[in-house]
Amino acid sequence: MQHDDGPNRAQPICWFCGEPEKLDIGDIWVDGNFVLDTCCPGLLDSVADGMNDDPAWGRELLRRLGAEEITGHRLRRVSDGDYCHPMLDWQLTIRPIRFAEAQAFINRHHAHCRAPVGWITGTSVWNGRQMLGVATLSTPRSPARSMAAASQKLHACAFDVTLRPCCAGTRRACCWARVRGLPSRQGSKR
Repeated sequence: MQHDDGPNRAQPICWFCGEPEKLDIGDIWVDGNFVLDTCCPGLLDSVADGMNDDPAWGRELLRRLGAEEITGHRLRRVSDGDYCHPMLDWQLTIRPIRFAEAQAFINRHHAHCRAPVGWITGTSVWNGRQMLGVATLSTPRSPARSMAAASQKLHACAFDVTLRPCCAGTRRACCWARVRGLPSRQGSKR
């Protein structure tokens, strides 16, 4: 870890390798994966164990190493990444989305349904620079229904933090619609 406590401070010696201690962020990717650069594998294992044992300590360490300055996002926590590797979890944000972007996201991540063809409104959920999900309010596909009698359909598609496609957001999206006073119908059977 780089210390800046003045010009006379000696750099600490690593307990594991006996060399000058080195602990920095090597790289951070858009999806929240990151690499730590250490002087030795012993220090890396010790830091990883510390992050697993005390997530608040891990978050504070990454803040002090500059994760928020590097990415421009406030770090909420360090997720266990579904037991694969730790991932950075930012404050989730809700942003507007254009129809074409929502369609592309749904077609890419929603395995059993195609994207809606009609559009009323939509929103997206982001973790830092990665879009995790969309919710769209759309007109139904059925050409037999007149627009006056048409019911709106809420379509939700989420991409979870462990980067596996999922479709469990429909109930949450229906709640989102009800809170905003929009009609909603659960389910997406064809």
